[in-house]
Amino acid sequence: MIIPFASIITSTVSNMTSSGWNQLLLVLTIAMILDYITGVIASGINGELSSKTGLKGIGKKVLVFSLVAAAHLIDTILGNQHIIRDSTIIFYTCNEVLSIIENAGRAGLPIPPFLSGAVKSLRNKFNRKNKSE
Repeated sequence: MIIPFASIITSTVSNMTSSGWNQLLLVLTIAMILDYITGVIASGINGELSSKTGLKGIGKKVLVFSLVAAAHLIDTILGNQHIIRDSTIIFYTCNEVLSIIENAGRAGLPIPPFLSGAVKSLRNKFNRKNKSE
């Protein structure tokens, strides 16, 4: 069910933006799908599975795609080669990857420190760069 839903949402966002599909949007979409799946698995393992929580998660992901579309519109108005859109996608991709790592930890898997450290470092570097601009 989540795959067709994600496909519809990403197609809509892609059609809304004149630049169409790109690699960053593909990476974000894959990260979102993996985050949702790993979240369901972790919740199931911990006896916390809830359709209400799952629906909230899908709603948040729809809002992320809406923000990406809004960022693209701002780029279009400013004429700045997708800088805001791509930055928005990278920010949310880092959040999704961190959530995947957290879900794996909730499911009982040991998490290599270098993996979570690398993602946190990337997110911190990205946040510092955006604050300086």
